[in-house]
Amino acid sequence: MFAWIQESIREVLAEGVARGELDSALDVDALATTVLAVRQGAYVLARGAQSEEPFRRAAAGILQLLPEGRGQSAAV
Repeated sequence: MFAWIQESIREVLAEGVARGELDSALDVDALATTVLAVRQGAYVLARGAQSEEPFRRAAAGILQLLPEGRGQSAAV
């Protein structure tokens, strides 16, 4: 299951690179692994806290890891 989730994340990141929405130098494999690890850790923290807040904060943090594309317009 984790391999499937990681591959799905990798595909979304690769699409973002291809569309110019993310920096072309992005290592999509490494970032997909990081996103999955943060997601799973956030799930554990949220369960322990009995609150969705740790999951929300982790999601906001993941967005800060995504380097924006440079000099390319995003396809809409």
